[in-house]
Amino acid sequence: MRTLSSASPPRAPIPVLRTVLVVMLAALLAAATACAERTEVVLPLLVISGPDNFTSFEMQTSRGETIWRLEAEIPSEIPFLVYATVPDGFQQVFPRNGAPRPLRIGEDLVMMSRIPTRVFTHRAFASSESTVTILESEMRRLEFDGDSSGVVTPDP
Repeated sequence: MRTLSSASPPRAPIPVLRTVLVVMLAALLAAATACAERTEVVLPLLVISGPDNFTSFEMQTSRGETIWRLEAEIPSEIPFLVYATVPDGFQQVFPRNGAPRPLRIGEDLVMMSRIPTRVFTHRAFASSESTVTILESEMRRLEFDGDSSGVVTPDP
């Protein structure tokens, strides 16, 4: 009498599988490093989510020295910001001519993004000559009181 068994299909020995995986990994690494040309990747300084239209952006050192300032004649959208690149609808007001200086790796920075009713403050440090790591962010509401240009108060 014959009985059916649920035997597993034969498996390749573990050392053979390891060898195949190592060879495949080595081939992938060789292919990835074989490219003669390297393209520079430009990372956004700040990625902004939301439908807000911005009136200005300013980057300062922790001592209050302005490094870069952008302004818009009319509030404009900024989906992301690349250091030293002026987005459509904005003009660079500092420095007046040329690109802002490279960031100094590790330097403490404060970035302020303004919309008509709020100011966003980001405390950060330079992680490269053109990128930052944000440590904390805060949003404050601008309250207009008659002729004053706006008082900043914490947003609840």
